[in-house]
Amino acid sequence: MALTNQALTTVSAVQGEINHSDEQRIERLINTVSESMSVVAGGRVWYYSTAHVHDVKGWGDVRIFVPAPPISSITSVVLRDATGDPVNTYSSSNFAIESDGVMGSILHETGWPKTYLQAEGYSVFPSDPSVSPLIRVTYAGGWVTPWQVDPRNSANLLGSQTRTLPYDLEDACIREVVSRLRGLGRDLTIESQTSDAAVTSFRNPRRGLAGLSEQATEVARRYWLGPR
Repeated sequence: MALTNQALTTVSAVQGEINHSDEQRIERLINTVSESMSVVAGGRVWYYSTAHVHDVKGWGDVRIFVPAPPISSITSVVLRDATGDPVNTYSSSNFAIESDGVMGSILHETGWPKTYLQAEGYSVFPSDPSVSPLIRVTYAGGWVTPWQVDPRNSANLLGSQTRTLPYDLEDACIREVVSRLRGLGRDLTIESQTSDAAVTSFRNPRRGLAGLSEQATEVARRYWLGPR
């Protein structure tokens, strides 16, 4: 197993906090925790790329949102039909990155099209599955993660760049991975248990979303993208 692009930290960073030699297990836990934190953050894409391609929803207003902010630049925005064929390629003079790209929003001066059909008397919400992501955005965005500038990354293409990922995200990931490593062999949903046939006492600590601790959940929520 190897670390994925979504990895929020590195094996060496985890090993700096705990003496554990099974690097494959650490990699698996880093990947799992990083993806879980992404889920809590609304499906956020953490890593930087100069060629992100994401299909997003149109709501008929002036904003669309991509999942890998902050946006650095936009290569193209294309409206497609239900079969995936291009219908309209938008001129870069008609749209702009909003607020330095921090929220991942792209403004269109006359509004983006609706990519759904709204029945009379029916309200469509951002989470509604009937809304189709028919607007394809190709762009540069995301944060440069520690793994993307790690010398041990054989696919490292960003070695000349500096990490830009917020430190609280990496720290939360490290703490969560270390906690799981220390809890190997026991059920992490209970705080204590005995080895006897009869468990004398235990209590269930509150857990956050996506199986994360409350601390990791709280940090991930700071970066929630909101309804998309």
